[in-house]
Amino acid sequence: MAAVPAKAGAGPGREDQHRRSCCSCCCRCCGRLGAVLAGLVAALALALELPGPEPETGFRPSSAAAALQEIPRIHASELTEEDFYRRFVLEGVPVLIQLPLEGGGDASLHTLVDDLLASPCAERRLELMSKQQADLVHDLEALEGWTRRAVEVGLQLFAGVDLAGWVRQRRISLQELHSGVAAAGSRRDPVAVRFVSLVSLLSGGLLSKGYVAVAKLVSQPVYLADQPVDEICEEVLGPFVNSAAFTGYELHALEELERFRERGGRRNLSEVQPLVGGLELSPEVRLFWGGSGSYSYPLHRDVSDADVVCVVYSGCKDLVILRPSARRHLDRLAVPGFEALRQFTWTHDAYVDPPVPDVEGWSGTVRAGELLFMPGEMFHHIKNRCPQSVSLCRRPWRSSEMRDIMAESLKSLNLMKESDLLEEGLRTLRERVRKRSSGAPRGPARVGRVRRR
Repeated sequence: MAAVPAKAGAGPGREDQHRRSCCSCCCRCCGRLGAVLAGLVAALALALELPGPEPETGFRPSSAAAALQEIPRIHASELTEEDFYRRFVLEGVPVLIQLPLEGGGDASLHTLVDDLLASPCAERRLELMSKQQADLVHDLEALEGWTRRAVEVGLQLFAGVDLAGWVRQRRISLQELHSGVAAAGSRRDPVAVRFVSLVSLLSGGLLSKGYVAVAKLVSQPVYLADQPVDEICEEVLGPFVNSAAFTGYELHALEELERFRERGGRRNLSEVQPLVGGLELSPEVRLFWGGSGSYSYPLHRDVSDADVVCVVYSGCKDLVILRPSARRHLDRLAVPGFEALRQFTWTHDAYVDPPVPDVEGWSGTVRAGELLFMPGEMFHHIKNRCPQSVSLCRRPWRSSEMRDIMAESLKSLNLMKESDLLEEGLRTLRERVRKRSSGAPRGPARVGRVRRR
């Protein structure tokens, strides 16, 4: 039988060439995969190991905070009460006022912290949770199933405790606060938080920034925030409860507001308050005391309808203050189990995130001996930079009485649609509350409970 001729090109040489080609291709793929993995490892090492900016260095140059306007800073001797009222209160612009420390200055600027620590209040055990934090804990305790388990796992991962332990950590005395977490210096986020931040960045949005914001929030050290002074230490802080502690700036603005009311005043959010609880003035003087890196909330809008005046007695605080129009360009915080935060909290972290186009506002640092005025409708993220940062804050008047911001406030709090005019939005809000309240008698809805249609 005749032999079958071999096909052209066949033979050992061709097989070797094919084998070498396959090996070369595999090597290139492995090399590229290795480069990608090396990049991920390098990025992970960068996120977990490199030290953050020192407190003295200010905002990161590439951050959104660094790109904002600087908050005006004026010495009290250069700012009249009328200028304060006209330029800042009526215009809705924040300002830092350097208070005189001698010759009629506030003597308590020198002694407030020492007076508190020397009083019987120093050893008294306190509940260091704001009303909003207590409401949030109540909501989390009511969760069931996988959502509750996820919350507990998240707390263990980012804060090292379960929900009950997180609450117990906030039952301490002023002395324990002063000698412990409030004395802490520069602080970095825990490794777990930095890892989640990195995953969110590399996933291209698959892991919501809302989870990063919540991880940072629950991992915060204990911080005495937004506590009425008469519940902390009436013996020392009692004199701050009434208007006698107001500066001339506040007293003059209140006098001007009273004259404005006599001329007819302005429609304001007091008419909405019976529908949505939380929009009250809340004029109580409140104490804030924490260590470096601590804060009460990420970027948010206060629920209270009130401008804020704070005097810093010790330490310093970094400030990011954004105009309400920022809501059109930023994402609200939306994480299962933390739905109550959605109406007044956003995921944007101006301290680390890059600038966002069309988001306008101010940034700066308020220090001991200075007064901060902040319009109540502004979004803000205030973070303690220095150890032992202590301040007293008050809300002397309604923001919506001083400025025409009623519709803006309702939209910021997700109580009106962006396309609604004021009357249309109010009609819709009343109808929603009426439907929600039908049946058994109920109290007014809280912000965080009334949802958009």
